Amino acid sequence: VLKKKDHWELFDLLSGIPRLYENTIESFLPHHVNLDKWEGIGFNKGCYLGQEIIARMHYKSDIKKRLGLLVVFNKSCKKPGDELKIGHSGEVVGEIIMAHSCHSFN
Repeated sequence: VLKKKDHWELFDLLSGIPRLYENTIESFLPHHVNLDKWEGIGFNKGCYLGQEIIARMHYKSDIKKRLGLLVVFNKSCKKPGDELKIGHSGEVVGEIIMAHSCHSFN
């Protein structure tokens, strides 16, 4: 049985709403976790630390990293901050931001 906290985390994950944790909070810019798409960044007014860089990325840059949803069916549990590797070569293609164990549904 899922607890209420687990339901919210799962719904956030499926909706693409990021949750950053202490070990991952400094790894990403707002654009990397799609806050610009959720209107979580104000580009028209306000003043905050890093505003110039964030606005410059928004108006003039191609964002190289973006948040995406990946469903993995394996027995090893991943946690925020873990590297995401693919194939037999183990090439690192990303970093885990959020994870939810599906065995909770059994």
